[in-house]
Amino acid sequence: MSTILYTDANTGYKYAVIAPANTVEHLDKYPYYSPPDLSGLGLVEEMQKRLHNALVEAGMFVAPLVKRAKLKQILTELGLPTSYVRRLLVLFQGSYYGEM
Repeated sequence: MSTILYTDANTGYKYAVIAPANTVEHLDKYPYYSPPDLSGLGLVEEMQKRLHNALVEAGMFVAPLVKRAKLKQILTELGLPTSYVRRLLVLFQGSYYGEM
């Protein structure tokens, strides 16, 4: 099995799909990883999608994979305030470890 980046044709959101190597069709039928729901950040839908996709491309799907410096870099590249780092960390930790 391999981790393959998949973009949902209907929504434009990216996911990391766990599928047999060289699979190119029906990737939406396989298990996938994605960042937690980002709607709590209050971003407009297009910016939320850009952030979600950037996190997937950076391999940040679950809390143990999240790196603070990389989060800051992504936020800066998207023109978002780096003050979102803490909020993102809380979202990742809450989705991985449960609400604190």
